[in-house]
Amino acid sequence: MNHSEKNYHIGLVPSLRPLDSERDGISVYSLSLITALSRTDTPYRFTIFTSPSHRSLFDGLGDNFQIDTSAPNSANLLIDITWYFMQLPSRARKRKIDVLHLFAGNRRLSLFPFRRTLATIHDIHHLKYSQLYTAPRYLFCRTVLAPLIKRHVNLHAVSKATSDDLRCILNIPREHVAIAPNGCRAGFYQSDYTDDHAKRFRMKYRLPASYILFVSSLDHPRKNHVNLIRAYHQLKEKYKIAHGLVFAGIHYWQPDVIYKERDKLGLREHITIIPGIPDQDLLLLYNQASLFAHPSRFEGFGMPILEAMASGVPVACASIPAFRETAGDAALFFDQEDPQDIAETIACLDGDQELQQHQVRKGKVQAQRYTWDRTARRVLDAYRGIVNGNSLT
Repeated sequence: MNHSEKNYHIGLVPSLRPLDSERDGISVYSLSLITALSRTDTPYRFTIFTSPSHRSLFDGLGDNFQIDTSAPNSANLLIDITWYFMQLPSRARKRKIDVLHLFAGNRRLSLFPFRRTLATIHDIHHLKYSQLYTAPRYLFCRTVLAPLIKRHVNLHAVSKATSDDLRCILNIPREHVAIAPNGCRAGFYQSDYTDDHAKRFRMKYRLPASYILFVSSLDHPRKNHVNLIRAYHQLKEKYKIAHGLVFAGIHYWQPDVIYKERDKLGLREHITIIPGIPDQDLLLLYNQASLFAHPSRFEGFGMPILEAMASGVPVACASIPAFRETAGDAALFFDQEDPQDIAETIACLDGDQELQQHQVRKGKVQAQRYTWDRTARRVLDAYRGIVNGNSLT
């Protein structure tokens, strides 16, 4: 390996959803981090390993970026795993990669030399909740993915909460895990929409005049839509709240349970479900919301919370470690397992305009603490440490 810094060659392996699908959190991480790395004044060379269908996402990054389109277009699990285990290490060696960065180490790892690999771990819910996966996927996570994570000596956690889980659940040594928090996309600070634009937007998605927003994949039971629906039923019955409730996110796991709960409680006319929304519309969806609620049972970071705060929307969310860390004192917290507590917390926030304004001010300050440029600097430090044989922490 050439230890002249100008010759370092970094392989980037983003994890991306199909182009015609809404981006998930790891897709946002992948695109945002690569864009931020392209803005840095670094002598490193980068090769992005991606599929032919995603090639266009990386046009115009700069002369120090190359694209390798050997990744499969297929979403087939077996094909995907085979590429990571067999073809990716071979391609990386052929291109003389010094450090290989796997952007979704909690989903896919490779057999490239472990000491020259950086794996980003977003969360490890798949190692805690067997009911979230089909039997073959859960078996893969427990028998293949978990042992591989433990063999890696360079892990980046997106939060202290995820770092703590790695140590507690997988007994990962502290010196093998560094924390590099996610950022908040700059576009969410935009608010210069005309009334006409907002009106046409509401008509497009058939949105209520005012609404409580929850942005997340329809993923039962992890994302906890059902308890939010039950809490919303109490908000309508007990507190006579005027807002509608809007869910925005792709169908992921048992979405039918969510629809059935909505219909069982007679809330079809009050709960709007948008099963996929492009980024340019997502910005306005946040901007037009009255409140944002996030009742998830398990997360590694909480990117939608920061996006809501950046958009000037007051936030109420689950009292889980990752949200406590990401939101700080800029959100109100509730017991995600208690629909009554969820309802009371949202009602408290909705009924107090002064509290809302206070939380909005705090939220904007909190969101500004998280930038992708800061994430990129920490990642570059990790590359440098790996090449020099230093610990990440």
